[in-house]
Amino acid sequence: MYYESSDFLETADSDTLKQIARTRELTRKYYFSDYRDTEKRTSILRELLGGIGENVAIDTPFHCDYGKNIFLGNDVIVNMNCTFVDNKTIRIGDRVLIASNVQIYTSSHPVLPQERFVPDWRERQTTFFRTYARPIEIESNVWIGAGAESAAEKTEEAAKTVDPKSVKLAYVSMNLANPWNATVKKGFEAACEELGCEYISIDSEYKVDKQVASLESLVNDKYSGFVFTPIDPNATWDIVEQAKAQGVATATIAQQQDNVNLIYGMKEYDYGHTIGTQAGQWIKDNLGGKAKVAIISQDNVESVIARGDGVEDALKEICPDVEIVARQAGDTLEGGMKIVESVLAQTPDLNVVVGTNDSGAIGGYQAMVNAGMTGEDKAVFSGDATAEAIEYIGQEDSIYRGTVDLEPYVGGYNCAKILYKYATEGIPAEQQIEMLNYKPVPKQDVLDGTFKAVQ
Repeated sequence: MYYESSDFLETADSDTLKQIARTRELTRKYYFSDYRDTEKRTSILRELLGGIGENVAIDTPFHCDYGKNIFLGNDVIVNMNCTFVDNKTIRIGDRVLIASNVQIYTSSHPVLPQERFVPDWRERQTTFFRTYARPIEIESNVWIGAGAESAAEKTEEAAKTVDPKSVKLAYVSMNLANPWNATVKKGFEAACEELGCEYISIDSEYKVDKQVASLESLVNDKYSGFVFTPIDPNATWDIVEQAKAQGVATATIAQQQDNVNLIYGMKEYDYGHTIGTQAGQWIKDNLGGKAKVAIISQDNVESVIARGDGVEDALKEICPDVEIVARQAGDTLEGGMKIVESVLAQTPDLNVVVGTNDSGAIGGYQAMVNAGMTGEDKAVFSGDATAEAIEYIGQEDSIYRGTVDLEPYVGGYNCAKILYKYATEGIPAEQQIEMLNYKPVPKQDVLDGTFKAVQ
């Protein structure tokens, strides 16, 4: 096929990379926004896209490269998990319905190797391959069904595969002192044992530099794939790009980073809302909707701030008269204990502690017990359903009254399985997104044996 010089793109210049980074940040912000806050979500879309009309709705997750090259008319609906590769303009008319998993590509690569690869790419400081793009226009009154794909021209090539016996996988945790991360590790390693592949688990200890260095070592040591929970996605962005360029399969679990091959994620706000709903319902049923509440958050991690927002909103929705006396970051046992000790000094009639994870909540629970705050009007709630939390909840007289299971073992196990498949069968061209399952675990389910934590 013949290409005009104007069809070919330069994708490695600094301005392009800055634009893509901006787009990734805006799509991340949109993904974690409150679904009900249509004004805020529309504002993000207007900043992200080249132009949108009235009555436009885009469900999440939504992916694009530049955003500024996408123009939507009036009365447009884009359902979940759609990808618009907008190296050139994508124009969509009025009254257009786009179903889930629709892929629209303006770009592709030449089929012939001599056209596709750039021999002197290092000297030219560009990519080692050529990309071309042509605009796409979808007229008004169009309905595109689920799973449809559209492209200026689409070509696919089989990804490079490796010998199953040589597969090496890694899990790089945010902090293995956190029981949830430790349980992810157990699931990951169990799957690797079943698969018979080489593996390693690394503790970043909440240190960004250590996490970046660990990922760099994995790439240099030619690991087949890795899964990690990013402490700072901006810091680990470039090394993920390097990994992908070298054919290393990449994944995140829990907190997401948009440029990986696999996102095994969650909607932080919704998860927090589930935690807050369980606590709020208990306050409504047992305290008449009135209580003084301390929230032990993870506001020290940007991507988890929305979880605390979900907790807070759920409490206020169910119990408008609830008084939130504190919201502080402390997602470790020691941190949670210090927070509650400090709150009790100022608010001795504190009723309820809600943690956005089990570790901080366990510390808060211990502080409550140490202070003799163990009456029927006291409660502790959290999320993660770690073995430690379940042990406390399972004590009949304990004020620890519930958690939310995020299935860390299953998540770690499945990540290893998917990475292994990528390594042996090829990495898909499109990003894969899986969601962690979660469900409330009330005290009664633990007492009667309905729920048991994965050890």
